[in-house]
Amino acid sequence: MERQDCTLVLPKPFRHVLCHNIVNSSINDNLKPSISFDNSFNKPTIMKRFNVLMSAIVLLASVQACAQNKKSPKAVAEGTIGGAEIKINYHQPSARGRTMIGGEKVPYGAVWRTGANNATTFETSSDIKVGGETLPKGIYGLYTIPNKEEWTVIFNSVSDLWGKNGYDESKDVLRLKVSSSKPEAHVETFVISVEDDGMVLAWENSEVKVPIE
Repeated sequence: MERQDCTLVLPKPFRHVLCHNIVNSSINDNLKPSISFDNSFNKPTIMKRFNVLMSAIVLLASVQACAQNKKSPKAVAEGTIGGAEIKINYHQPSARGRTMIGGEKVPYGAVWRTGANNATTFETSSDIKVGGETLPKGIYGLYTIPNKEEWTVIFNSVSDLWGKNGYDESKDVLRLKVSSSKPEAHVETFVISVEDDGMVLAWENSEVKVPIE
């Protein structure tokens, strides 16, 4: 990929703010800002320069977000179960040598976004039965609580959260517990699949199947 350079000219009052953000940001190697400073702070261009500073900060945030998305790319699982069209939108984190399920990132007994970045969403085109309970047609936030022997699978009425920030248990539409088993081989990247009779979640040495009809 071609290397990109950007040069910003900033007045004294803003130097510390931007430099602090740059030093402490995990900037993509392809984007290396260079900065020159202008001492003419008393000129009537202060607002223009302030806008440049704000744009630079937004740019840094965008670069970090893009880097995160590359680590956990978007994915879609689709299928038909009992005449209902199922669509699951999620992001796929990878273990990369770390212990994820039951580790620091996805501890046992805690609500998990069931993926990365935005909360995972589960959409059904018509009413279905999940573990024998009716789940009406609609779009739901899909959360889980992993444990060693079993997982709690949660369908929440709010589907537009970032991760689990703002998650409200009182808005759960359906909860069920399903047994956890060990997949045939280690699953490096988290994956969700839709089968004829349910939804399967697999990552590392854990696999759970949610019965759907």
